[in-house]
Amino acid sequence: PLSAPLFCPDIYEAPPHALLAQIQKAPPQARTVLLIGHNPGISALARQLDTQAAVLDQGFATGSLAVFKMWGSTANTPQPNWQSCDTLSLTLDTFSRP
Repeated sequence: PLSAPLFCPDIYEAPPHALLAQIQKAPPQARTVLLIGHNPGISALARQLDTQAAVLDQGFATGSLAVFKMWGSTANTPQPNWQSCDTLSLTLDTFSRP
C-alpha cells in the first residue's frame, strides 16, 4: 500500500547534505523514495550522488527528473537500507529535462 506523502518544509533551499538526510529518514518498507525540491540544492545533490553522470552537467530546469538506483537493488532484492544510503550507494539511472 502507498503511504501518504510527507511534506517537509525543511528541504526548501536546503543544502545537499540536508536533502540526503531526508532520504535517509525514509521508512524501511519504502521501495521507492520521491524527493521533490528546489535548486540549487537538488541539482547539487544529484551531482554528488553520481559524479560520473555527465548528463547532469546540463543542469536542472524546472520540471527536471533524475532517477537514481541504489547499488545492488533489483526487483528481487530485500528492502533498500535508506538509513545507510550515502553518495557512494546511488547511481544515476535516468535523467529527463523539459
